[in-house]
Amino acid sequence: MPQEVHDYRSLLTKGELSWHAGDGILRYDFVNSTPPAYYRSGGQWEIAGTVFGNADRFAMDARERGMMDLAVARWNEVADINLVRGGGDSADIVIGSAAFRPGLFGLAYYPDSAALGRFPTRHGDIWLNHASDQQYIPGVGPVLGHTSWYTYLHELGHALGLSHPNDRPNDPDSNAKYTVMSYVDHPSQRAHSPSDAAFPLTPMVWDIQAVQALYGFNTDTRDGTTVYLGSGAGFDPQAERAFQYGSDGLTLRGADGRIRDVILTIWDGGGEDLLDASDFSQDGKIDLRPGQFSSLAGKVDNIAVAASQRVDGHVVNFIEQAWGGVGQDWISGNATHNTLRGGAGDDELRGWAGRDTLDGGAGQDWLIGHRGRDLLRGEDGNDRLEGGAHRDRLVGGQGQDRLAGGQGHDRLRGQSGDDRLWGDTGNDRLWGGPGQDTLNGGQGQDRLVGGSGSDVFVFVGGADEVIDFSVGQGDVIDLTRADGIDDFSALNNGPLAETGAGLLITDADGDSLLLHGITRADISAEQFLF
Repeated sequence: MPQEVHDYRSLLTKGELSWHAGDGILRYDFVNSTPPAYYRSGGQWEIAGTVFGNADRFAMDARERGMMDLAVARWNEVADINLVRGGGDSADIVIGSAAFRPGLFGLAYYPDSAALGRFPTRHGDIWLNHASDQQYIPGVGPVLGHTSWYTYLHELGHALGLSHPNDRPNDPDSNAKYTVMSYVDHPSQRAHSPSDAAFPLTPMVWDIQAVQALYGFNTDTRDGTTVYLGSGAGFDPQAERAFQYGSDGLTLRGADGRIRDVILTIWDGGGEDLLDASDFSQDGKIDLRPGQFSSLAGKVDNIAVAASQRVDGHVVNFIEQAWGGVGQDWISGNATHNTLRGGAGDDELRGWAGRDTLDGGAGQDWLIGHRGRDLLRGEDGNDRLEGGAHRDRLVGGQGQDRLAGGQGHDRLRGQSGDDRLWGDTGNDRLWGGPGQDTLNGGQGQDRLVGGSGSDVFVFVGGADEVIDFSVGQGDVIDLTRADGIDDFSALNNGPLAETGAGLLITDADGDSLLLHGITRADISAEQFLF
């Protein structure tokens, strides 16, 4: 028994059926009157086991055609398909509508490249059931975000060569969160009634990977500067705006008057891009890593970023910037150079790889640089900043901040407030700023500047220098972790030496601390912790 796969490969048919048009164009069109490929005899047509007569309608009305054109555009955006409308009944994909049995929303035939140019043929044809009240809302027809729209995307997927996944209601992956080819609803929509449930507005993560595996990538889609979801106020005014729905950005009022959630996957061909959630008031999660999901505007896993792809030596489908809203947001960057802004609220920002800029904004924020040479700014609030593996710059801002440089030669600035700065490994530079700060260089050759206020300088090891030690301001040297220096007598009678630059303290391991501009006469036991 073949082993099941739980990724995009579950959508590929045996033999990976697809179209391979000789002229690079795949044509689709709508049935005008009667479909010749389905003619039976005696004025009858047979489609999927249902027999129709001359009085039956096969042509789609203007609303149905417009909706299908939009669905075609969504597939064209993500893959190098080049689906073009035209050809009439001789098109490669012929699309019609008929009154099928209840419960059947639509059907489609798989592609066959050998059938190109041979007519009539059923390969790739799509049929929708306009008699289904579950799919076509009476008096309205198909509606964006409704079951009818989902059927259009789904059947087009079949016509392009995609199959159903391993549909299981309790499978965490084989559902509409990952693919429009599944009959299982998006997990966040299962509590909704069928009339209110929302369906993806685009092909989803698995769909995009699968159709790109068959046809290649469309790197022309939104290949310039693009703002997704929000208005991007203050961003590039010339940027393209994409996927902006409803008053809160992520709801859609359909033609039937009902409001549905927005569920979609972003495919981006290039440029400097922004996912803007700054208009949202709810707590949010933004994950810019390809293949991951974001939860915005009070919804769960409703926005995804498609998997990145390497095209002509370049990796495409990276979103570079993300802005949070006024809630408590969790924002993650990706492998490129990111700019992440938390906005108001107590936010958590993670840069991952690349040279990232993380700006916490108002609130008590937690900023983590991870890999790359990063710039972290806490701004207002009592913030926690962690640099990561490379040479980072950390700026606390207002409030009582905690800054940790991590590996690399880091630059830490506490700014105003009573801050705690830790250089960790590397040759670091620490500036406390105004306030009663605690500066710990960690290992390495560190330079510490306390600034105004009574500061504590913690000596751990390495060869550190305190540039502005001031007895008058009440500064203190913490030697509790220095080897062989247990009290002031041991310090004064042993590892203490005056140099031309200042007072040099050397512990039993040979680690040293230089107090610039200080002599023996300036100090007493009050300036030290043992």
